[in-house]
Amino acid sequence: MDLIFISMSSWDNDISSAALSLAKEFSKQHRVFYFDNPFTVKDFIADFQQPKIRTRLKRFFSTKHRYQHLPTLGAKFYAVTPSLTLPINFLPKGSWLYRFFLRKNRRIIQKNLQSLLQHYDVRHYIFFNSFNPFYHAILPKDQLPAFAVYQSRDDISQVTYGAKHGVQLEKEAIQESDIAFATSKELARKLQSLTQCPVHHLPNAVDLNSFPYPPPNNEKPSEIASVKEEIVCFVGNLDQRVDYPLLFKIARNHPDKLLLIIGPRNDQGYHQLDFSSLPNILFIGPKPHHQLHHYLQFVSCTIIPFVKTTLTASIYPLKINEYLAMGKPVVTTDFSKDVLSFKDICHISSDHASFSQLITYAVIQANDNDLVQQRVSFAQQNSWKARVVSFWETVKSSLNHF
Repeated sequence: MDLIFISMSSWDNDISSAALSLAKEFSKQHRVFYFDNPFTVKDFIADFQQPKIRTRLKRFFSTKHRYQHLPTLGAKFYAVTPSLTLPINFLPKGSWLYRFFLRKNRRIIQKNLQSLLQHYDVRHYIFFNSFNPFYHAILPKDQLPAFAVYQSRDDISQVTYGAKHGVQLEKEAIQESDIAFATSKELARKLQSLTQCPVHHLPNAVDLNSFPYPPPNNEKPSEIASVKEEIVCFVGNLDQRVDYPLLFKIARNHPDKLLLIIGPRNDQGYHQLDFSSLPNILFIGPKPHHQLHHYLQFVSCTIIPFVKTTLTASIYPLKINEYLAMGKPVVTTDFSKDVLSFKDICHISSDHASFSQLITYAVIQANDNDLVQQRVSFAQQNSWKARVVSFWETVKSSLNHF
């Protein structure tokens, strides 16, 4: 049984992706054809000099070069670069004009899918849409999948790009699927109102090979090679989820520690505070997923400083199990019901003052061997391998014909 995967994340994205991690795990046993989130003509022109475009030039226009076997990601992992689509997100919400061009774009991807099925002689497959409702209705009528899956990973009504058209399209995607999943319990509860079939909980997990314990005996990366202080670390995109005043206070309240931030910082919320005035905060930008453990092995405490909003209430954080897999203490805000399920293994804060206090406590007991082993054991129960097992169990119990 092959899997056709489509999401909003490309296989070579700078930011780690739950959809990609899940697809990689499936590819250990099944052929997985992982579609890039389709690039538009606008993307092609605006980002023409960027590596993400330059490395795909032949693939955009040639069926011969469209598929790429990537055994470094998985033994049976194939990346697929679809043809360019039209930029239509600016069109009015719910308009006939948007629907007209959406059908055009979907037909482009449908033709790419038909070509792939023929090229690789795909007879039986699962269509797995991981949070890309814009490209759900692309299945060729003469070769339908064994079943279609839709997985929601965020509250799309709160996602900047997706909210305008995505709310209605996600509703349609769930109703058109044979089985639906959500990465958080709150998200599953919200989506349940859209369908008569159960929305199953399939949370994020950790790739234990990428976050090994004990870690290999690596030298300190160059960015932190001279650091003698204890390191407090946040890995992630500085976006609308982050509590920037809290982040600022963490650095200010812990002048004896280095606050290390790994990830891009493009959000306006970040620029509203003078982080450059803090000498003990270090931004090193995004790092490839497989390199993160090189940094994490040298930190004393990891943090998830999220605000409490409608968006974060539906989040099961990807990073939490990655931190724990390396035995690191985690201090997090109480932003969602899902994060509260970690109360026995993580330090959960309800306000700024206690967050800083918990960091102090976490650093003190960072190397307690019993606690380290508890964290590692907890994370090992939340591997992507375990999630794939859970997926098949849910499928078998939900789809009687499978």
